[in-house]
Amino acid sequence: MRHHPGQLLLAAVLSVLPMAGCGDGEDPPVPAPDAAAYVAAITPFLPIANPDDRPKVFVAPLDEPLSLEDQVAIIEMIGDGHDVTFVDDPEAVVDADADGRPVQDDGLLLVLGRIPADPPFMVRVESYHSEADDSAHLVTLVWRGDHWAVATEESVDPEAVIVDQ
Repeated sequence: MRHHPGQLLLAAVLSVLPMAGCGDGEDPPVPAPDAAAYVAAITPFLPIANPDDRPKVFVAPLDEPLSLEDQVAIIEMIGDGHDVTFVDDPEAVVDADADGRPVQDDGLLLVLGRIPADPPFMVRVESYHSEADDSAHLVTLVWRGDHWAVATEESVDPEAVIVDQ
């Protein structure tokens, strides 16, 4: 079977077209932070998952609460290994009358800031078990092409969980 030189040239051009624009140095667009971004931000602070005896995790907003849809998606993405509850006020889950002011139900309280819509995607995450066991971090997220990941994590002074005496 003989091919016409024009057909071979057309075939060569058509095979290169899908790659046109791939080498222009532009990165693919980064999606807006969503529930998956919040899961990436809090995962390093979650207790070890245990489907048989799920650790209690309370999540409270640092400023404005996440949408109900995001809350539900976060709970689903974290999975069955944790008992996650969103609360409006961090103090609602701290036993102010107990010694050391622990989180109720031997739980963990995560106070979560908002991830900005534009980079850098930095969010504050505070972890609180009791007065003697709390920490805070600034977490910077990056989009890895198909998922959110933690790029850096910087320890800062806790300030979100304040229980009046």
